[in-house]
Order: sequence, then C-alpha cells, then structure tokens
Amino acid sequence: MSQYLGQGLTQGQSQYFTFLCTAGQTAFTGTDSNGYTLNYQVGFTEVFLNGRRLSLGLDYTATDGSTITLLSAANASDVLNVTAMSAFTTANWVTNAVNYVYIATASQTTFSGVDSNSQTLSYVAGVVQVSVNGIILPQSDYAALNGISVVLASGVNSGDIVQIWSLRTVNPINISSWITNNLTNIVDYTYIATQSQTTFSGAAYAGGTLAYKANCIEVIVNGLVLTPADYTATNGTSVVLNVGCNLDDTVVIRVFGNTTVAGVYTQAQSDSKYLTSTGPAFFASLSGNQAITSATFTKVTANVEYYDTGNMYDSTTNYRFTPTVAGYYQFSWATSCFNTTSPTRGFSSLWKNGAVWLYGSDYPPAQGVGTSSGSGLVYMNGSTDYVELYAYITASSPQVSSLGNAPTYTYISGFLARTP
Repeated sequence: MSQYLGQGLTQGQSQYFTFLCTAGQTAFTGTDSNGYTLNYQVGFTEVFLNGRRLSLGLDYTATDGSTITLLSAANASDVLNVTAMSAFTTANWVTNAVNYVYIATASQTTFSGVDSNSQTLSYVAGVVQVSVNGIILPQSDYAALNGISVVLASGVNSGDIVQIWSLRTVNPINISSWITNNLTNIVDYTYIATQSQTTFSGAAYAGGTLAYKANCIEVIVNGLVLTPADYTATNGTSVVLNVGCNLDDTVVIRVFGNTTVAGVYTQAQSDSKYLTSTGPAFFASLSGNQAITSATFTKVTANVEYYDTGNMYDSTTNYRFTPTVAGYYQFSWATSCFNTTSPTRGFSSLWKNGAVWLYGSDYPPAQGVGTSSGSGLVYMNGSTDYVELYAYITASSPQVSSLGNAPTYTYISGFLARTP
C-alpha cells in the first residue's frame, strides 16, 4: 500500500511500496503491486526483503529517486517493501519514540495494555512499526487503528517476542496539537562489527557520528530488531550489546529524532520546557495601608496569599518569593498610594536578591492618589534567588494602600514561564 503521513507534502511524510519479485530480479522501479509508482528522496529510504531490513550500500543502492537495485538477486515470489521518507525540516520538533515489548501466548493475535516493561500501549494510528522475533511485519499483516491495541492477522507462538514501536508520542492531555501532529526524522547509523564487538559509538560506516536521545532508538543486528533488554543505550553516544557480534555482522542503530541539532526535546521535556503545566505560581497582596519613608525604597509587606502553588512565597517574615525550580519567571506587580500628603513622585520596583532589578511605571500622583505597575521575565536559579516588591514615594507621610484589600491595587504575582 502507499499512503502519506503528516500535515503537508514536504513535512515528515512516509510512502510505502510493495513489489512481488520475479526470479533473479535486482531492479525495482515503476508501478508496484498496488498500482503506485515508486519515487523517493535519495538518502531517505528503507527497504525490506521478506520482512528483513536491508542495509543501504551493503544490500541495495538507491541513487536516482525512482529505482531500487538489490546487490543480490531476489527469488521468485519474494516480497520487497520500500519505505520512502521525506526530510523533516523543522529541526526543533522531535518525538519521544516508545518501544513496547510483549511475550506472546499460544495463538495470541491482540496486543494491548501493559507490556513486559510496565508500559501501557499507546500510539498514533499509521505511525507504528511491528515486529515478531525481530522480523518487521508489513502493514498488511496487522491492524493498528485505535491507538491502544494491535491485532495480528495470524496468531503467534507461545514465547514469541512482539515489539510495537510508537514512532511519535501521543500527548495524553492534548495540550499542543503541533507537537503530536508531526513525525520524527529517522537517521540510521550502520556499523560493520569486529569479532566479539559489543560497543558501538562514534563514526558510522556510512557517515555520521552516533548521537541519540535515550529511549528513542532501535537496534538491528543483521536485519533482526533487538529488544531493549538486549542492549544498553543511556548516554546518548554509544550502544552496548549484551552479547558480542560475529565478524562482519551489520549493526544498525536507528535514531528517532534529529539529535544533532541543539535544543531538541522529547515530548515530556517539551511539555515541561514550554508548557510548564505544574510549575510554581503565586499571587500576594497587601492587607492594609503601609506607611513608608519618603524618597526611600521600602519593601511592601504583601501578606495576603491568594494562591501559592509551591508554598514558595513568604507572607509572614520576609515577604519574598524564593522558587525551588530553576527557570524563567514572569512577574507582574503594582503599588498604589492613597491619601498621601503633597506627593511629587512615586513608582514601584521588583528587587532580586536584595537589589533593584526592574522598575515599574513612574508617576507624579495627582491629589494624593496614584498607581505604578510593571512586569518582566526574570531568571531564577531555583535555590538562592528571590524577588521582593518595593515602593518609592516622595511625599509628606507617604503610604502604600490596599484600598480595601483589593488585590488589583497593590500586589505581586509570578509564575514559571519555562524551564532552562
């Protein structure tokens, strides 16, 4: 079958072609078994022969965008599958690929729920890969439509290992459709093993230096997909197999996501970095009028908390916000003076670590009434950094007013906008 996956015709697409081979056939071009004309972008192909993944340059060539040439001839009735992928050009969008592993029972066809690694199956329809005992199945051999189960066309044997790859993360709380609606950029690093070699890193046989995000790779040895229990891949630069290879074994490390570009994140990291759904937030105001010294910066004793999600604002002693989560915080504040005698100037300011950091608006209060407000983005280190609200009024007997404890007149608020 042939289909497009993704939002547009130039962004993260995959198209599939199936050819039924004749005896001795090496070149595959033109119309496939389903009436689709083979076309691909050079460097973005995957080829499978009878479910076994072939290695570019070692098992086949793909150089002109319209022909796949096997280096060893196929047999009659062999099935050749070609996946043509387009380049994913938005470098900072990356998915967190997940591998679900199930140990089958006799004649089992349906796989769902919790796998052998305590992960609950979840995927986006059309963006999955299924293998049995390391052999990747063509899409015609299974149904994966509802996002929570995969049904094989034929039952498997007891003890068979069924792996289901979700190639982009489902966003369970649906907070950002642009994250879930884009496919991953797949990069293969191919190595030719030496006798008993277990560690693979650095420059690959076909170019490129191995780099990946943990849990976002697939390891293939001589066309067979390994389970995560067969190797260790945690440091982003090397993969260590549990069992050494034979001389000239082909090891392919498939990386989901462009990890060579600075600033790429998994889904969970993206949620934390840009959406911060559980970050600290607070809002505090003044409970009554506060007398201050004329022409002197004075801390506002904002002692009424409307909310303080992380219990990080001190409303009783220091009247300061000291977050324990590092990141960039958006602060807003205001101070108001009321019934102040002979005012000539007044403004508010946000202090960080005991010194002026940001100024609010400056005003000459009219008839003893005036309000200064401000806002700004401030980096906090998550340990020692703190902020406080200060007022400055030049007048006779100046005071900061709550105006009936209304939080809209004298207050300070803030929230975590994004993590580092």
